[in-house]
Amino acid sequence: KKLGLSCTSVTPCYRKSVDGASSYTFHSKCDNKGPTLSLIKSSHGYTFGGYTSKSWNSGYATDNSAFLFSDRGGGSMSSVQKYSSKSGSSAIYRSSSYGPIFGSGHDLYVNRNMNGGYTYPYNYNYPYGWSNSYLAGSYSSWSVTDLHVYVLSIADGDGGRGGSYRELWRDRFGFAVQGAPQFFPPREG
Repeated sequence: KKLGLSCTSVTPCYRKSVDGASSYTFHSKCDNKGPTLSLIKSSHGYTFGGYTSKSWNSGYATDNSAFLFSDRGGGSMSSVQKYSSKSGSSAIYRSSSYGPIFGSGHDLYVNRNMNGGYTYPYNYNYPYGWSNSYLAGSYSSWSVTDLHVYVLSIADGDGGRGGSYRELWRDRFGFAVQGAPQFFPPREG
C-alpha cells in the first residue's frame, strides 16, 4: 500500500545504534527539524513506527498528517499497514524525557533509555480486532533492538519532484524482509 508521502530528501537524524540510547540525544539531534519518520525494530522482530509533519520539541501537537505503520508480513509493501490519527489532536507528545511518542494513550511510547516502551490503541485508527500487541508483538514486553529517525523533506503535492513512500521504503530503507541484515542501516543513495 502506498502510505501517501512524496519525499524530496531523507536525512538521518538519530540512530540508536550510532548515537546512543538516550531520549536526550534523540531530542538534541531531532528537535525543531520538521517532518520525521521514526523506524523501530522490536525484539519480537516487528517493524513499525510513525510519521509526523510536526517538529519534535515540547508538549502535545495536533497533526492531521500523522500516522503509525507496521510491517508484519515479511516486508512486502502489501503487508505494510497505515493507521492515521483519528482527529489529529494529540497526535504526538514531545518531551526530552522520552523517545518518540505518538498519541495521548500512548499509542506508541518509547522510554527515555530508548530500549523499550509500550503500545496502546487510543488516538489512531486501527482495524477491527486490533490489540495492544499488534505493533510491537506485545503490549510492553518488547525491547527496541534499533530505532532510527529521519528528517523528511516532503514535496508539495505530487509534482514529480519526489519519490513515493513506496519507493522511499524499498529503495532507501531497504527492509524487504523482517530480520534481514539490511534492515538497518538504510542503504546509501
